[in-house]
Formats: sequence, C-alpha cells, structure tokens
Amino acid sequence: MPRIVLTRPQAAARRFAARLLAARPKADVVVSPILDISYRENVQLPEADLLVFTSVHGVEGHARLGGVKHPAFCVGETTASAVRALGYDVRAVAADSAVLETVLQEHPKKRLLHARGAYVAGKLAESNENLVEAIVYDQPARLLTQEAQEAFSGERAVVLPLFSPRSARELAKQIDASAPLYAVFMSPSVKEQFGNVPLVQSRIAQTASGDAMLEATVALFDAACALEGHGQGD
Repeated sequence: MPRIVLTRPQAAARRFAARLLAARPKADVVVSPILDISYRENVQLPEADLLVFTSVHGVEGHARLGGVKHPAFCVGETTASAVRALGYDVRAVAADSAVLETVLQEHPKKRLLHARGAYVAGKLAESNENLVEAIVYDQPARLLTQEAQEAFSGERAVVLPLFSPRSARELAKQIDASAPLYAVFMSPSVKEQFGNVPLVQSRIAQTASGDAMLEATVALFDAACALEGHGQGD
C-alpha cells in the first residue's frame, strides 16, 4: 500500500492527516514538516480598518502581538474558523488569494492590514495600494524525519500533497527518491517549484483550498493503490 507523506507545518499536517484517515482509514500517513512556524515578537502593527488573513498562522501571530480585532477577510474556511475562535468578526471568506484580491479591491478607501509570514506565494499589496503588510511569523526550513527519508528511499509508492511553493522547493532539495512518487499540487506555481523531481503521476487541485487538496490526494492515493494492486487502502 502506498504511503502518504505530509510535509506541512505540524499542526496543519495533523489536521490534514485526520481528514485523510477519515476518508481512507487504512492509509499509512507519515508526518514530516519541512517548515517550522516561529512567531515574531515586538512587531509594530500598523493601524488599520480591516484585517487580511491568508493562514491560521497569520491569525495567531496577530493575536499574540495584541492586535486590534478589526473585521477580517480570510482565505479558506480553516483560516476563518481560527479568526472566529479568537473573537474576530469575519467579513468575507475567499477560496484563494486570487479571489481575495478581487474582493479587497472593492474597499479602496479602507486601511487594510495583511498579517502574514515571511514567505508568501503572492503579494496582495502589489494590487492594493491601501494594503500594508506585517510579517508576524517566520517559516524556517527543517530536515525530513528518518521515517520520511525511509519512505522516499523505499520501494512502496509515496503520495505527496504539496501546499506551497516554498515547501515544494525545500522538499525538492532534500529528496533523492527511489520510491515511485505521486504528487498533488495546490497550484501550478507549487508544481513549478518542485522542479524536475521524477513523478509517476501528478495532479493539480481544482482550487487552492484544503477541500480540493483532500479530494485530489484521495483520488491519487486510490490511483496509486490500483497500480500497486491494492483496493482503496485495502
């Protein structure tokens, strides 16, 4: 049976693993974060009328700094749930950053604050002159665990969901895989950063969302199982 290796930061990887196991209870899931989350201290948050969050880590970082709980625009329901849990009001939820960019342009007279990490896939400030950014956390790279290294060097197929360009780029630096690899990418830009790593099959999620990534990962896992002579995780 193929293994599924998750390289997201620990908390996000555990959440996604739980959803995978709910869909395919017999799946062998390995969690090996390729990036850590390190929250910054003593960051001066600019004044704003509305907040922008594209990750749960941005929400947590803003809250840790004692940021004012203005109404917020969010990418994804997971981020929106984190916002609500901390007592912020959610103004709107967008499926991805491209959709959010359009939504924000409807508020040209409001001061927008994007609390984000040091690395982001796109920069909303470039298309919104009224938006300022505050970097509230860092994402230092880390080495794969021994278990993940053994998975990549083994004979069993590995299904690899990749969520961000930077995680794809950092992982490509570390793996020298002999295992057959199947990869799911959240977007074309994520796939581009994975470079020329050999793949048996790959898919790009229909939208840049957790639900779409789950659907694509389960489908590719089933395809890998079929090629290896297994049923759906049987």
